[in-house]
Amino acid sequence: MAQDVQIITASQIINFDRDTDADRGILRLEIDSRNDGLNAGKTSFSPGDSVGLLLYKSPNVTILHGPIITFGTLKEEGAHTTEHEGFLAFAGDTEQTMSHPICTPALGWVGGSLGGTRTLNCSVVQLVDPPDWNPGNTEEPLSGKIGILRYSGTATAQGYRLTDTNIPNEETPYQIGIYVFGAANMPSTP
Repeated sequence: MAQDVQIITASQIINFDRDTDADRGILRLEIDSRNDGLNAGKTSFSPGDSVGLLLYKSPNVTILHGPIITFGTLKEEGAHTTEHEGFLAFAGDTEQTMSHPICTPALGWVGGSLGGTRTLNCSVVQLVDPPDWNPGNTEEPLSGKIGILRYSGTATAQGYRLTDTNIPNEETPYQIGIYVFGAANMPSTP
């Protein structure tokens, strides 16, 4: 007999973007899917199961509200260090945002290099001297003006545990929402 399985999605990525690079940041909430993490690799849940979550934020992000839950009980589970890696594609862009806030990422070009980079607010990788980009100019080749950058490093997250997830008399499947609201580089009020 098949057991009813509830799938809970609790992930939100918010990229902050204003006119200046210093205003960018990362605020990300996700189910801890690490084998050695809060859920021991489990990512599908049944009513009544507890769920371990990780909340990442770059240093320039201030949490305004939350985490706020639609049902259950949420408590802190301490700080957790996690490893991340990924790729950033530069094709006419001078900066890209990593998936998680990594303050000192290891960076390396895959194939051709577009030169030096710098990391802003533990989230954005920016080209130091970007190439001229004009894809409308068919006389000038674009090779050497596009690139893939590999990044890897450590991010720190605040852990949370969602418990009391069995909603009485509710049909399955159902969802429980967890929300966090934040702002990057909030201006001070006089």
